[in-house]
Amino acid sequence: MPWKHSVARDRIQKLLDEVPEMDVQRFDQYWSRYQIDKALQTAMKQPTKPPLFSLPRDKAVVVDTVQIYISIVGYDEMRLDDGRETEASHARALKGLHLYYGAADRVIEETNAQRVDFHSGRMHAVFLETGGGGVSRETIGQAIALAEDFKRVVKLANDRLANGEFGTEFRVGIDVGTCVAINNGTGSEQEPMFLGSAANHAAKLAEGDTPGVYVSDRVRAVLGYQEVGLLEKYLELNSSQISANSAYTSDDGSVLFGVTNRQAFSDRIVDTWSADVRKGVVNDRMPPVEAV
Repeated sequence: MPWKHSVARDRIQKLLDEVPEMDVQRFDQYWSRYQIDKALQTAMKQPTKPPLFSLPRDKAVVVDTVQIYISIVGYDEMRLDDGRETEASHARALKGLHLYYGAADRVIEETNAQRVDFHSGRMHAVFLETGGGGVSRETIGQAIALAEDFKRVVKLANDRLANGEFGTEFRVGIDVGTCVAINNGTGSEQEPMFLGSAANHAAKLAEGDTPGVYVSDRVRAVLGYQEVGLLEKYLELNSSQISANSAYTSDDGSVLFGVTNRQAFSDRIVDTWSADVRKGVVNDRMPPVEAV
């Protein structure tokens, strides 16, 4: 059937008429209401949810974010035996993912980040900027620190819980920017989706076979580094830059930069993990090596 302007116009108008009205809020408006609701739920001993989870279907929240993706380097090879997919190779890959997912959730629980989802060999997390004036160096620093803590915990857990069976190299992509958060969940999984260039670009930076921490020019600008344009995917942060910009929240709530000795943190996470496995608290398929 030939294209007709009137038919196309009517179809477009019909689709526009079917779009539901949305209540769009800035994050500061949403945040004040969220804190009140969380305090009431806590007082009533009801479970609470992270910010932006379980948003009503007709609500969207505009929020400044730090988007972080962590991808397993060599994940495709993990699923192969001598270049072929086999039942054993898939079982090994699932076991490896179980280790990585467990490490990610345990580290994220210790931070202000929210884990958005896992997709195959990649994890997506987000830091929400609760202050005004755009994303701060402190929030970016916490994202960098999360990536470094995750890598340390995975390495230690791989040694202690999986007998060193899996590789521990990762590629990290980080970008910052304003996103629109909407509910993307179904059933009991009411997680948010972040619409915007920051989430998309961070995911692209995490694609590749070379490990390291790769950040966008927007991140570099906040950190005070020279922008590199199309070389973003090829120039990772060096160890000195990572160390100087890793930020951790102290017991009194202040943010500290440049803390490098995190062995005690990794030991605590993996020791608790091992104890939970022994007690049957978690359904891990990888008993501690010393218990095998």
